Amino acid sequence: MGKQGKIHENQNHNTAGFDKNPQNINREGRGPSVKKQLTMLLAEDGKITIPKNQVIDVKDNGDVVLVLPKDVQLGMKLMSIAMGKTPANALKAIQMIMEQIDGKPNQPFENIHEKCFQWKEVNTDTDE
Repeated sequence: MGKQGKIHENQNHNTAGFDKNPQNINREGRGPSVKKQLTMLLAEDGKITIPKNQVIDVKDNGDVVLVLPKDVQLGMKLMSIAMGKTPANALKAIQMIMEQIDGKPNQPFENIHEKCFQWKEVNTDTDE
């Protein structure tokens, strides 16, 4: 039997923490959330507020040059594919958005063996 569940019995167990492996610390925090950005884009009906520190340049004709975080880029790209002209790609993008927001639908497990095989009892008596 393994030593599972006996972490408190020995002082040497579980000693590979962040103090021993500082390279495993994620100093930038949690990664970007596409789900959060999709929810925000859908809630605001496509309107997005960009903080001024992400605005690089405003051109004379009114165009704006921005630097967007990856999660915002991914969310906007997925939304643009969903609104695109290619029905197959749009459907896949809409499905991905729905899975991010609502989660994947549950698919009930069905036992295929019962459908494929019908078991019959065989009489093994040889009294014939």
